Amino acid sequence: MLEHKSYNDSDSEFQLLGYLHNGWQKDLKKRKKRRFILPIILYHGTEKWKKKHISEHFSYLDEHFMQFIPKFEYVLIDLSQFSESELLEMQIDAIVLNMAMLLKFGRDEHYIVNHIDRIFYRAQEYFDIKTGENFWNISFVYLLNIVNIPDDKLDNIFEKLPKPIKSKAMTLYESILNKGRQEAQQEGMQYAVEIFQLLLDGQTPEFIAKKMNVKLDFVLKIKQLLMKSK
Repeated sequence: MLEHKSYNDSDSEFQLLGYLHNGWQKDLKKRKKRRFILPIILYHGTEKWKKKHISEHFSYLDEHFMQFIPKFEYVLIDLSQFSESELLEMQIDAIVLNMAMLLKFGRDEHYIVNHIDRIFYRAQEYFDIKTGENFWNISFVYLLNIVNIPDDKLDNIFEKLPKPIKSKAMTLYESILNKGRQEAQQEGMQYAVEIFQLLLDGQTPEFIAKKMNVKLDFVLKIKQLLMKSK
């Protein structure tokens, strides 16, 4: 169970507990053996993550009552603790690697202009797969929207991408420029970028659908894409 955080959330333990409960409730309803669920927080904020346990929220209780507070651990992956070289050398799935690089360096204009090939390092491994292509499309649009890249530097960005990806990137960029607001709404392009960020920030699909005034199925499709990239 992977939860993305871009800020230090002091209540994340309760959120994880809710996810654990929901997962086991689904097993119960399907009359299945309860699965082992490993909760993981992927953090890409600027401040150091302060790992807490639920019991710390009840420090006013004495030991007798403290035994009734739920206890569980979670794995913390703090991207700020990994250097660029450490990430690139990891023997992990290419989509997972690219997501980690995107989260760590996605707001750094200088890095993107000069090293976008590292953001999408090994992207050719998944580019011809439908799920991988969808992930790349959303990632590239997300990147263009969170960083203000001057037009005179776009050529430099495109030139650093491998040829098949470069061609796709240029076509996608032209598509974004040429489509009007009405057509963009029909395809959900602008919504996909914002939904992508809200999911990374830990918001629920139901909250996002209501906030963005879009169908829940659309949000769930984007969430499914993120989950497949774990």
